Amino acid sequence: MGEARLGNVAGALLLGEPSQSVGSGGEGSNDLEHAARLLADVFEEAWLIGGVPSASLPGRRVAEPPGPPGALRGLAGALAAATAERVLVVSAEGSGPTLDLVLALTAWPEQEAVVVEDPKGAPVGCAIYRRESVLRSVHEKRAGPEASLDELHAALGAERVSTRVLGLAEGGPSVSTGGLPEPRGA
Repeated sequence: MGEARLGNVAGALLLGEPSQSVGSGGEGSNDLEHAARLLADVFEEAWLIGGVPSASLPGRRVAEPPGPPGALRGLAGALAAATAERVLVVSAEGSGPTLDLVLALTAWPEQEAVVVEDPKGAPVGCAIYRRESVLRSVHEKRAGPEASLDELHAALGAERVSTRVLGLAEGGPSVSTGGLPEPRGA
């Protein structure tokens, strides 16, 4: 049986500033490697945005676009690199996605943006975006004085969904894979 991966959604892992070396055995590198492998296993397009990713991380590498540092710059890089209709974006600063979280968010009804929060309303570092329209909005926000991810989400009318609504553990997205295999090499 061949490998089947999703082609209409891309996965992107935001690694941060180019000066940061990530996934090379330092603190948090196991979480980054797990996240990168999960995205590469689930999506035909898996992107590593920014940072200096370890050669062992799977995915296509792309530098963040020029401009002020911040989440919008990484998001702009992810949306510009991808060709799929939607892009699931994971922050390296988040707690790391699980297979359940990735599949639940991918299956969620399409919106401009869907942001995952823990039961207390704090973002968990994972969201899915409609690529073309959100990329235009990101460029507009980056050019204006209100260049923040929160402002973008407000302008888009992003749907905020709790991990509890997605049927995940109350403490956040750290749940088992429900009998599904973990990513290769995990």
